[in-house]
Amino acid sequence: SAPVSTWFSELQQVLDDRCCPIVQCLEDDKGVHVIAAHNLFTSDEDVAMQGLLTCRALLHHGVDCFVGLSVGLVFCGVVGSHIAARWDITGETCVRACRLMQRAEEIGEQVLIDETVFNTTPYVSEMELQDSDLLLKGWKQASRCYRLAPETIRATGQISNLGKICDGIHKEAVNILKASVADAESIVGAGIVTGEYGSGKKTVCLRSIQGSK
Repeated sequence: SAPVSTWFSELQQVLDDRCCPIVQCLEDDKGVHVIAAHNLFTSDEDVAMQGLLTCRALLHHGVDCFVGLSVGLVFCGVVGSHIAARWDITGETCVRACRLMQRAEEIGEQVLIDETVFNTTPYVSEMELQDSDLLLKGWKQASRCYRLAPETIRATGQISNLGKICDGIHKEAVNILKASVADAESIVGAGIVTGEYGSGKKTVCLRSIQGSK
C-alpha cells in the first residue's frame, strides 16, 4: 500500500477540490481517521448532495478509504480549559458517521450513508438500500443505511427544488400525484403534468415524490 503521506496527499487534494475541509485527523491502532465536513465555512444549498458527490469523487480517484456519511448539527471549535484545550468537532452526527465508517470496513462497502442524508436531499436516486435494520453502537433503535447507487446521467441534477422555498404552490396537483405514487397496488405508474413555461411543472413532480420509498 502507499505510504501514509502519499495517501493523505491524495485524500486532501480530492477534499480540497470539493470544498470539504479536513477538520480533524486521528491515529490509533486501527489506522488513520479523518473527519471532513461540508457547510462549516461556506454555505451549501444541498449539503447532503454535496456529501454524496464528495464520496463519488473519492471513489473516482481511487482513494483507499472507508467513508461514513451523515448530516446534522455539529459543534466545531476549541474545547477544554485554559490549562488544556484542543480544536475539536463533535456531536451525534460525527459519531454516527464514525460508526458507519466502521461498519463499512467490516462489510467491505466503501461508502455507507445514513437516513439523515436520504431524508435531507431530494436526489434519493443517488442511493440504494444497504441495510433496513442496522443497529449502530450507541443507538438503541435500528435504522436504515444506504450505499451509493450505480452512477447514472443525472438530468434532474440541474432542477432547482423550488418546493423547499414555496411549500404551498400547486397543492392540488401535488396531492393528486402523491396519491398515485402511494398506491400500493400500482407497481409502475405515470403522471402527465402540463402547463405554460415557468408555471412550476418540474416543482410539482419533485414535490410529489419527496418522501416516497
